[in-house]
Amino acid sequence: MRIKGNFSSTFCEANQAVLSVFRQFELGGLAADPGMKLKNQFALREAFNNAVEHGNGMVPFRKVSYDIRMTRQLFQAEIRDDGPGFDLARTIEREQSGACDRERSRGLVTLSDMGFVMASSPGCFSLSCAEGNETPVESNASSTAGVLIVDDSDLNRKLLRALLHKIDGIRLLDAHNGEEALALLAVNPVSVVILDVMMPGLNGLQVLARIKESPMLQHVSIIMCSALSEIGMVEDALRLGALDYFTKPMSEDQMRITLPLKVRNAMVHYENQASLVRFQERTKTDMQLAARLQEYLTADSRDYGTVRAWGRYIPSEDVGGDMYCTREYAGSIWFMMADVSGHGLVPSIFSTMLGVLFDLAVELCADPKTLLQYMNEKLNRVLNQTNNGFVSAFAGCLTGETLLFANAGHPYPYLCEAATGTVRELEIGGFLLGMFEQVRYEQGEVSMQAGDLLLLYTDGLFDNGSPGAFSNWHAIGDYCADHMTEVLEDPPLFADNLLDHFSGEGGHVFRDDVAVLMLQRI
Repeated sequence: MRIKGNFSSTFCEANQAVLSVFRQFELGGLAADPGMKLKNQFALREAFNNAVEHGNGMVPFRKVSYDIRMTRQLFQAEIRDDGPGFDLARTIEREQSGACDRERSRGLVTLSDMGFVMASSPGCFSLSCAEGNETPVESNASSTAGVLIVDDSDLNRKLLRALLHKIDGIRLLDAHNGEEALALLAVNPVSVVILDVMMPGLNGLQVLARIKESPMLQHVSIIMCSALSEIGMVEDALRLGALDYFTKPMSEDQMRITLPLKVRNAMVHYENQASLVRFQERTKTDMQLAARLQEYLTADSRDYGTVRAWGRYIPSEDVGGDMYCTREYAGSIWFMMADVSGHGLVPSIFSTMLGVLFDLAVELCADPKTLLQYMNEKLNRVLNQTNNGFVSAFAGCLTGETLLFANAGHPYPYLCEAATGTVRELEIGGFLLGMFEQVRYEQGEVSMQAGDLLLLYTDGLFDNGSPGAFSNWHAIGDYCADHMTEVLEDPPLFADNLLDHFSGEGGHVFRDDVAVLMLQRI
């Protein structure tokens, strides 16, 4: 018997696909002995999840396909994805005794507790099992909706089956008590449970609580079934997370119209929840990839020989819109600190784009004011079309002792001078980037001697949300003046202490994105 199908690369759908595969083998008369069935299920589940985990690191949210063959002697599966994944392959053969041949495996991840060797896609494995037919069976784990009827009355279960079996896309299961229901849920993909309130052993409320406590089952839609005298327990069930209920005995109209409608609605609710989970998993993966990219772009330290740079970046969410970049070009050290309005994924995309524009502008522009004019022109086209906010930025170029700088609506940096032990505010104005098409920026010039340190930062460092806090950057200069020795002798320690001081928390907790950049002439 052969089963082919695919699933979206999420752990939830991977586990549902495993249950669907073994359910079809059972329906086809190929149920292995319980011990071998559990081993094969575990192997397939780990292989599917391994493909999801490792493949998502390269191409998030793609499809994983499978081709599984089962005979009385052999259980064999091939797993592949439609992204590059990792170039891994394996073959595992398990005899009934449990012996495992790993000689033909390569580039693998070991699961030591089961003695298996697992691989990401593209990969394959084979396990001996029980011989049957070779009839191909095309399968998709989400092609039908499983509906589990749980009632201790045989008559009630048969009646509900008769009422519901004509619903399109439905697959009916039933259990006569709570323990059997939980066992079926563990090995079968189910989207809706019709659950009787009063049953011997585990009652409906206890089964409902177990389902909602399970990460794999918590999104299953529950419809409670009760006698009129049990309506108080139904209220408790709704508080525990049940979606709907009906009372028995049902009228003819309730049996013909109301109950099928409730089940259809519950099926739709489950699919909506599953779609939301998939979307959340995809978003989480995207945010993690964006965070890794920002970590790479905002290096903690860089050494340019005569100049050293240190940076700190703390997004208020997984990713944010603050950024800084430095680059050595034609004997000069160029740098920029910028803050994109907003938080989250879209500002992080803009901040990444700023880094690309900065690298281009350094090679095209003669000085910082021209660089900001170039970036403003490019950003204005994008921000006007998307209506997506604005960018503040401070840019500079250090050549020998000469520091040129220009400002686009950014908080003023501070120059800590080693010779005098004083702090100097580099005060210069300018319009925010992206707001107006034609903007010209002023340019300042100062001397930066050996040992001097320049501190740049974004407003998240000092803006706590209170009225007037946005203009409170003078507190940064005061802190520098009070800790001048630390500023000049141990800049990385100073940066950490600065963040601790203004966050008020040892864990650097801020309500806005925060970036700090320090450059010191050696």
